[in-house]
Amino acid sequence: MLLISESQNIKKNIMKNLSIAISNDDYKKIGLTKETFSFGEFLSIIENEIAAQTATMVAEPVEKYGSASSLSNKISLQVRKLTLKQRIDQITTEVALRRLEKFLNEITLSKPASAGIFKPIKKDISVKQMIKAQKYHGIDADILDKITHELNIQEPLDELLKSV
Repeated sequence: MLLISESQNIKKNIMKNLSIAISNDDYKKIGLTKETFSFGEFLSIIENEIAAQTATMVAEPVEKYGSASSLSNKISLQVRKLTLKQRIDQITTEVALRRLEKFLNEITLSKPASAGIFKPIKKDISVKQMIKAQKYHGIDADILDKITHELNIQEPLDELLKSV
């Protein structure tokens, strides 16, 4: 049930009152604790409920079918982030919030474990340096001639190149 009425606030602006009737079960399910909300609070409650339902709908096929595609991994990551955001919204104590901030700072401000593994690429390198670094010895001309002779290729080089 939806009821809209008008009232005036202190500044003489006309305000609209919005009354919504929901069942007790839905009231408890959503986790409402008071009966009067600002419009912003109301939108936040609706947004969280829609996000929770979306997370469930998206996560279910991923869990059910076990898809390992990058799309499902991205969706799974988004669902997990959304779940964390909802859990953060439920924090009510200063101590818990400070502990979370400290933990997040430790994670995001510390160096990743892979920091020492990767080395920067050289800005310039000569062919000789690459040959030495890769220990390249080239192909033996005698072996190449022997392979070419064994293949017994009769077609002209131009036709062979066109077929490639």
